[in-house]
Amino acid sequence: MFVEPENKSPVVQFEVSHENTAPTDLNTVPKKAESRKHNRKAKPELWKRNIAKRLRQSGEEYVNRRNVVVPKKEPKYCDCSKCRLEILQALTATH
Repeated sequence: MFVEPENKSPVVQFEVSHENTAPTDLNTVPKKAESRKHNRKAKPELWKRNIAKRLRQSGEEYVNRRNVVVPKKEPKYCDCSKCRLEILQALTATH
């Protein structure tokens, strides 16, 4: 047999959802950011601009922004007999 309570006031229950509330800790990552696993990471070492920059700084042959091949750096011949600092004579005298 079922006995009803004497106090017949309706009982109201509320469900509290924590999904829409702002996180209290600023270091927590929202769940949406965790689910993005398919984005590729940038690889600046493979970009054409950075490859040309690295080759240019090391003195190697590279292709510039206008698609012109720039030759590698090579030492140039210098006629030191007419040098005003007379470094050649100083080097031969010491060695």
